[in-house]
Order: sequence, then structure tokens, then C-alpha cells
Amino acid sequence: MILKETKLRITIIVGLISMAVIQMMMNITDTVEAFLYSDPSFAEHLGMRGLWVTSMLIVVNIVALLLTSSAKKKWARFVVIFIIAFISGFILFHQVLHIIEGDTFDIHLIFELLHHACGVWAIINAIKWLRMETEHGNEKPDHSGDETYN
Repeated sequence: MILKETKLRITIIVGLISMAVIQMMMNITDTVEAFLYSDPSFAEHLGMRGLWVTSMLIVVNIVALLLTSSAKKKWARFVVIFIIAFISGFILFHQVLHIIEGDTFDIHLIFELLHHACGVWAIINAIKWLRMETEHGNEKPDHSGDETYN
């Protein structure tokens, strides 16, 4: 049981780290495009508000990483699921806005699709982690091999 929980925690952590790296890559891509094309509109896309928003998403992501690596309580597992869903939903909403504005296929779309895949993967494993605790919490201890209880 401990091995399964450890594997799930590691899988969730890898998903969260991947999501954070992808978010940072999107920010870096905007900055590099602005520099390469000498076009400030790329940098304006991110802007200070966008930089604050993505920075806060990464901070919240780190909170989920810390909870995943150390929390044992059921409420913390719910918080991790909520954080992953919130970040994934925010990026999905952002992508939909770009599609509505008529943006075409570009590197950001690839990053965002990959971000969605990592988010779904992390949520699925976080739900398994939550259920494992619930199932384990409802189990009665097996003392069949313990001489004290025989």
C-alpha cells in the first residue's frame, strides 16, 4: 500500500512540475518572440498583469507540490485536486479566448495542449490517491497473522 501511494505521489508531482515548466516556457516564448521580431505586441500579450497571473499560478502549483509530497490528510488531497483543476481550467479558458480572437496554430497551442494532458494525468492520479486513502481509511486492520489477536 505504501509503495502504491508513493508511486501516485511521484506521478502527481511529475504532472505538477511539468505543468509549471510548460507555463514558464510559454512566458519565455513570448519574451523571445518579442526580441526576435522586434515586436512589442508579443511582450504586451504577457504584460505585467499576465506575468503576475502566471507567477501566481506557479506559486499555487508549488503549494500543491508541497501538499502532495508531505500531506497525509484527506482535506489536503482534495486541495491538491482543486488546485490542479483550477490551474488546468484557467489555461483552458485562456486557450479558448485565443481561439475566439482568431489566433492560429502556434507554439502556444502546442504548449497549452501539453499542459492540458499533464493536468488531466495529474488529476486522474490525484483522484486515485484520494480514493486510496478513503478505501484504506475504511478498512479494518488485518490481525490474522498477529499472535496477540489469535
